[in-house]
Amino acid sequence: MTLQSPLWIMLGLALLLAGLWRGRTRLEDGWSRVIGAAMLARLRPAERLTGTLLPYFLLAAGIAFALSDPVTPDAGDDDTFVGAEVWWALVDVSESMGETDISPTRLQAVQRQLDKLRDAAGPRPLGLMVFAGDAFLAHPATQDHSAFGDFSNALQTDLVPVAGSRPGRALAMLVRDDNEVNTLRKRIWLFTDGDGIDTATLATAAELAAQGHRLDVVLSGHNASPAAQALAESGAGTLWPMDALGRLPTDPFAPTRLASERHQLRLTLGGYRHWSHWWLLLCLPLCWWLMRRPGV
Repeated sequence: MTLQSPLWIMLGLALLLAGLWRGRTRLEDGWSRVIGAAMLARLRPAERLTGTLLPYFLLAAGIAFALSDPVTPDAGDDDTFVGAEVWWALVDVSESMGETDISPTRLQAVQRQLDKLRDAAGPRPLGLMVFAGDAFLAHPATQDHSAFGDFSNALQTDLVPVAGSRPGRALAMLVRDDNEVNTLRKRIWLFTDGDGIDTATLATAAELAAQGHRLDVVLSGHNASPAAQALAESGAGTLWPMDALGRLPTDPFAPTRLASERHQLRLTLGGYRHWSHWWLLLCLPLCWWLMRRPGV
């Protein structure tokens, strides 16, 4: 079981402790001011729990526990669930990707990261697009990861006959894609040196994010790129800049990171069962007992 709003559980525990500490405090009704103690002791029924603060603390703690939103994974294991998420690798193969400011070249450094991407994909379908001045589908999104590896290892800077760098063309192809009818989310990894990112590209990334997809940008140029940072933010993703040796500051494909993202994906797409309403239902008998008339 996981708590989606864990701060509420702290309030619930505080209320529970307060109830145990001050719960036996009597509720003042004002009769002690006008009736003598001996007469009041004969008239007042024996001390009941409803005459103390304890049940009110318990009820407030129960509501706080419900607001912490406890959830459990819904039916289906993780492999089945993540199969509904497609990973796409969009790779810049323009002439500038052959530069050697990143060892051995920008494109070869990207190919090493593509190998890690393939290994981390698990049961997810994995597709590959290449772009320069135009974009082309190199490998459709399938679970044949070995074929993906064959295509990614064969990438060269002269694959696309149209010169330039237009990542927006590749992103637009994913927006128009209507073949993945069973896909709940696309996770897009854009490998680029930061060239060719214009306002239209940012708008396309924002459109993908609005549809529930995510765009991460792996920057293979050694210089900082504000445009690449803006693109990652527009796509609700993260910018991953390479160093001169083609290494990333942290591993975006680490199992622990992917497990955390899988948890967030379950939340977004309804992969958890919520139990707050059942917890509130358990509080109803205590609520009724507090509001009942004495003697009923």
